Amino acid sequence: MAVLSGKVALVTGGGRGIGRCIALRYAREGAEVAVTGRTADEVEATAASARTLGARAVAIVGDQSEEADARRMVEQAEHQLGPLDVLVNNAAVGIRYVPDPEMRWAHTLRIEDWDAVMAINLRGVFLVTRFALPGMRERGRGSIVMISSGLGRRGGRQYGPYSTSKFGVEGLMQVIAVENEESGVRCNSLATGGLTNSSEKFLGALPPERLAEILPANICEDSALYLASDAAAGVNGQALTAALWNAEHGITVEALRERLSRE
Repeated sequence: MAVLSGKVALVTGGGRGIGRCIALRYAREGAEVAVTGRTADEVEATAASARTLGARAVAIVGDQSEEADARRMVEQAEHQLGPLDVLVNNAAVGIRYVPDPEMRWAHTLRIEDWDAVMAINLRGVFLVTRFALPGMRERGRGSIVMISSGLGRRGGRQYGPYSTSKFGVEGLMQVIAVENEESGVRCNSLATGGLTNSSEKFLGALPPERLAEILPANICEDSALYLASDAAAGVNGQALTAALWNAEHGITVEALRERLSRE
C-alpha cells in the first residue's frame, strides 16, 4: 500500500519548486492533493501532473495573506477532496526581488517591502493553519509541515524580513505543536539545508557553476513524505533539516538530481 493512501493533503505554493515536488511526491504515494498558489497556470499544471499519477487533485488559486482566500483554500480543498490529513505550509516570498542590494539592509529597507514579505511568509502561514486546525482537532489527527529555512534559525545579512518571518514560522510551529500535543495533531518544521533552485526567480541570473552548487527543488520531498506519514506519528515540535535527514537515510543530492531529471 502507498505510504499516504487514503490521506488528503494541501500544499501551499505548490505551483513550482519545493512545493510542486512535495505535491507530486504525495500524489505518487497515494494522497489526494490540493495545490494552492497565486499563479493560476502553475498550480493548475501541478494538479494536472498529479492527476496523471492517478491522484485526485485540485488547483486552488489565491493569496494566503488574505483571510478570505486562506479560509477558501481550506474549505475548497475539503469540499472537493475530503477532510485534511496533511497541511504543508510551503508558500513564501524572498527578498531578492528588491533589485538594489543596498536597499535590503534593515536600516534601508522600504517598509512596504517588509510588510509584503511578512504578510505572505508569516501571516499567510498562520491563516491557513488557523483554518485547517479546527477540523484536524475535531477528527483527532493531522500533520502540519512548516517549510522553513536555515535563515529562520540563524539571521542573515540583508535578509531581514525573510529571516524574521522564518524565525516566526519556527516559533509558530512550536506553539502549534505544544497546543495540540494531546489532540492527535502534530506540527514540525523542515529547512532545506541550503539554497535551492526554487529560489532562482528571486536570485536573478546565476552563472552555471553557481547553479551547480544549489540544492535541487526535490530536496525536501522525502523528509516531507516522512513527516506526513504514520511513520512520524510520534514526531512533534521538531525542527528538521532536509539535507541532513537525506544524508542519514542514504539519499544523495546526485540521486535527487537524477530523479528530478526523469520526471
